Amino acid sequence: VFDGASAALAAENLWRAYADIAAGRETQDQTGADFADFAAWERALQTTPAGRAQRDHWRIVLARPLPVVDLPADRPAQPGAAIDGQTVERRLPAATVQAARRLAASLAITPAALYLGILALLLHRLTGQRDMVIGVPALRRPSRAFARTIGYFVNMVAPRLEVAAGASAAQVLRETHRRLALALDHGDYPFAAI
Repeated sequence: VFDGASAALAAENLWRAYADIAAGRETQDQTGADFADFAAWERALQTTPAGRAQRDHWRIVLARPLPVVDLPADRPAQPGAAIDGQTVERRLPAATVQAARRLAASLAITPAALYLGILALLLHRLTGQRDMVIGVPALRRPSRAFARTIGYFVNMVAPRLEVAAGASAAQVLRETHRRLALALDHGDYPFAAI
């Protein structure tokens, strides 16, 4: 199991090895530190003051009752029936992506915060709920030693987002940016250990 960045590294290493073998050269190891070193770093982090501070941050953020987003359904749920969920993927037109980047820049927020904030606004519009926790995958490689390491370096962060009564969309988007940045600042602590 490995993340997307590691998949690219694995493919690069495979093609480099193939080229070496095809050319009659000895293959060169192009990997970084061992993933076990990362696992040891992650375990050690949990016992440090910085790690405990990150853990405490998440305990505070997630201390209140966790909201359950009550999305409208296209049909009533059937007790005991299998869930036949689907995924729909659509690419945004280039002009829309450029407009989103301009909007994010004008609000002094990241495109990631813009899209997350738009999701929060959409969920609020569909459900009326103001408090929500949305899981966001975050890639983390704590040092350059792991830049070429193949493994699963993804951690979940769970910013608690609010759509405050009377807040403008711009205010919600800026607050989403602030909370996402705070979540990422505390994103090294393994979410599964919280």
